[in-house]
Amino acid sequence: MAIFLQSLKQSGRLDSLHITVCNVGSRKLRADDDYGSQGWEVFAPNLTIYGFDADPEACAIANADIKIRRQSGQVNWTEIHVPIGLSSFIGESKLYVTKNPMCSSLYPPNEPYISRFEELPEFMNLDFEVDIEVTTLDDFCQIEGVSEIDFLQIDVQGADLDVLKGASWILERSILAGKIEVEFFGSASR
Repeated sequence: MAIFLQSLKQSGRLDSLHITVCNVGSRKLRADDDYGSQGWEVFAPNLTIYGFDADPEACAIANADIKIRRQSGQVNWTEIHVPIGLSSFIGESKLYVTKNPMCSSLYPPNEPYISRFEELPEFMNLDFEVDIEVTTLDDFCQIEGVSEIDFLQIDVQGADLDVLKGASWILERSILAGKIEVEFFGSASR
């Protein structure tokens, strides 16, 4: 975050501003994956973070961690991790779980391509498939009464465009900025 935000915070100019962040593919692998350590906490307590991950266990761990940190006074914002996959439709989809779950996707890994790289197969090759429920970001927002998202981050291993297609309503209404991982080689077309 820009250095001037601390001055704005200290002078009270951020007090009437509420920021909503949406992180699609929110599995926390390292401490710096935590939005609170990336400068967003300057907007607290007027900060809401929604994290989405298809892995219920990853969401449970993130929610438990934020609860402990909130109880200890380290966190004074709202943060919720939702265990559902986001896509361009509402229904059921296959999740292709890779040997390292951080590489899992709604698209199967392109193993012949991955095999060209020495260490990638141990992370990105398919471990198993599982059927999961998916929804759209628009549907989630409308059901939960989320009328604005200010910052949207998407990192879902090749299914990023699908998430955007399912977010046309909220994109049109409110998104101020986004950060989207683009992958051109790792997924087979559907």
